[in-house]
Amino acid sequence: MIEFAHSKKGLFIIDGGGNRTEVDTWIAPLMDLLLIPITPDRDSVKQAIRDYDLMKDAGGSNIHYLINRFPSNRFERSSIKKILSDIDDDDILCVIPEVKSIRVLVNDDEKDFHTPATKLNNLARSFFKNVMKKIN
Repeated sequence: MIEFAHSKKGLFIIDGGGNRTEVDTWIAPLMDLLLIPITPDRDSVKQAIRDYDLMKDAGGSNIHYLINRFPSNRFERSSIKKILSDIDDDDILCVIPEVKSIRVLVNDDEKDFHTPATKLNNLARSFFKNVMKKIN
């Protein structure tokens, strides 16, 4: 793991999370980028803010939120903006809209990999570009 990290030949992703607070705080100061995924609901936002503060207190830097499953409906978006108002816009890496085609990819029993739908592919590319901007 350490050898790969020093090679700088790609991205090394560690999925922290939920019930492993000790691990998260241990690795926080070592990471080039920390992403905290959020679904746009009150409980997720409250937990994400606590996680952000925990990572910052542990010495983490370059910490950003990733807002996932953002609705396309303008009325829902309006309501969700109120929920997200406690988060500073500068701390948001990007907003990923809700994409129905992900269900097909996740639920597909096919063993062969098929290229995901164009919308999903484009979102993945956009996300990758946002991550690279924050790392470089």
